[in-house]
Amino acid sequence: MKQPLRFRVYPTATSRLFVRVVVYDSETTMLAASDGERLAPKPAEAVEDVPTATTREWIAWRVDANGHRRRDPCVAEIHLVADRSGMRVVSHEAFHATLAWGRRIRFDWKRLGQEDGVLAEEALAYLHGDICRIIVDRLYQAGEYQ
Repeated sequence: MKQPLRFRVYPTATSRLFVRVVVYDSETTMLAASDGERLAPKPAEAVEDVPTATTREWIAWRVDANGHRRRDPCVAEIHLVADRSGMRVVSHEAFHATLAWGRRIRFDWKRLGQEDGVLAEEALAYLHGDICRIIVDRLYQAGEYQ
């Protein structure tokens, strides 16, 4: 893969909000794309063989032809390295994207611990599962998933 693989993940069929996924062929390529700056610092306790990947919440504004400011529909951007993108890494990074989506739609986090929050928790779990499934499906279709 010479150019990074780029695609969008739409967590819900009815929303225009999406997660951008960029898959690089190596950590070196990923770091070069970020001008040599690490996209996200590894935790101090990180083990050296932990795959490099990162997710950034995306907060940007667009200005249309009429001068109206609108929020960019991208809620997060996931950066992965192709040969280091197992299910654990995909699920981990997708969880960050799920939380970014929740913050964007002003998800009622307080309901999660309450009895009536079961449906909210289920909705969030399905959304996270769909983000993971779509990423893995796209990586598999591109021949980048092992």
